[in-house]
Amino acid sequence: MSRQASLVDPELPLRAYFLSVGAALLLLLLAADWALPAPLPNRLIDSHSALPPIRIHSELKGPEAVIIDTSGFGPVPIPNT
Repeated sequence: MSRQASLVDPELPLRAYFLSVGAALLLLLLAADWALPAPLPNRLIDSHSALPPIRIHSELKGPEAVIIDTSGFGPVPIPNT
């Protein structure tokens, strides 16, 4: 019975787990960066500033602009009748 109790830890060692898994993933990332070749230069990314701006025109028009005049708002006196 004491052997089973020693194998089951009541507290989960989450900090140690995250540190070990994080370190392993970081090492894998660094190893992949070292082992894999560098990406080839892409002409679309390099010539981004030479591309003309994209302008999209449509025959479909949206609704008219709504203009709200806020200069006349304020306390309105109640007419005496």
